[in-house]
Formats: sequence, C-alpha cells, structure tokens
Amino acid sequence: MGTRTRYKKSEVSREQVLQAAIDTLAAKGYAHTSVGDIAERAGMSKGSVHYHFESKDDLITHVLHACIVRIGAPVRAAWERPGVSSTERIAGAIGSLRETRESLAPELRVLVDLMAQAVHDDQLRVPIAAAMRQEREALLEALRGSIAELGMVPVVPPELILRLLMAMLDGLVLHRLFDPPTPEESDGIDLALTHIARGLFAATSGEFTPLPLGEAPGLRA
Repeated sequence: MGTRTRYKKSEVSREQVLQAAIDTLAAKGYAHTSVGDIAERAGMSKGSVHYHFESKDDLITHVLHACIVRIGAPVRAAWERPGVSSTERIAGAIGSLRETRESLAPELRVLVDLMAQAVHDDQLRVPIAAAMRQEREALLEALRGSIAELGMVPVVPPELILRLLMAMLDGLVLHRLFDPPTPEESDGIDLALTHIARGLFAATSGEFTPLPLGEAPGLRA
C-alpha cells in the first residue's frame, strides 16, 4: 500500500510540474523561463523538479508532447464522433482545429514560442519535430481508419491532406496574433476551409454532395 501511495503521489507531483512548466512558459516564454521559475509556480523545490525531469531540455521534451497531445485530442474526438455524416465529420474536425488555435490556450502559446525559438536552435528543433511527427501520425491513423467507412476517397495521399490543413491553420494562428480577422472574415475563413477540405476528397456514396456556396456549415457543433 505504501509503495502504491508513493507512486500515486509521484505521478501527481510530476503532472503538477508539467502543468507549472506549461503555464510559466506560456506567460514568460522559453528564453525567460528557468527551472527555478517552474519550481516556484509548482510550489516545489528545484530538486523536486529535477527528481521528475533530468534537465530543462528533458522537461521541455515532455512539455512539447503534452501540448501537442492536448491540442490534438479534440480534433480526433470530433473526427471520430459516431453517427454523423462525412460532411459533419469534416466540419467538426476543422471547427475543432480552429477553436483550439483561436483560443490561444497556454499549450498553443507554448508551441508557437518554442517553434520561434527553434528557428535558430537546432537542439530545440529536434524534439519539436519529433513531437509534431508523432501527433501527425496519430491523426493520420484516425483518418485512414474512417475514410473508407464514410464513403470518402482522398484525391491526394491522406498524409498530404493533414500537412496542408495543419499548415493553413498554423499560419492563421500567426496572423491572428498580429493581424486578427474581423468576425465577418472569420466566417468566410470557416467556409473556405471547409470547401478546401472537402475538395481533397472524392465521394463514393450519395451523402457526400457539393456544399452550396455561401452556405456556412455548423463548424462548432
């Protein structure tokens, strides 16, 4: 019982450090965050932080993984939602991707900051690339597992569909930080993204019909 209790406490404190790191990095940025700052945010000593993570680099690697998994989870949930049409799945997945990015949640702020730092930091670029690749492969597996079931045939390889959509959405994040769209423009972006996404699939069933221009789908259902 004692060992199990210690294990549970260790897992809880590890998650506490991880969350403190995300919050601190989101607030101060990578360049201005030290292990001491993270320890203070977590209400622990620096030694406690190093007990769970060997170094700041090790902690950043786990932070990256946690951020990307958290950002990707709602997208997978929207895509895998049972009992909905292919159109609703596409709209739901795109809506989830946009909501996550438009919210500028701490996890997203951390990713944007770390990516900017990695432009001139090869050591930081490696774990970022690995974390992004891992999440993209997880999303790709979910996509491949359901497109045939939905009567959809990709007109380009599924991996390219993900790259294109994620690149567009990540670009929109940067624009939102410095030159945010108006509400009217946001509605137009929603519609355009849905048209683009649907244009990357051909239909093999009657349900997948063209979307009338000007008819905005419920992307945030």
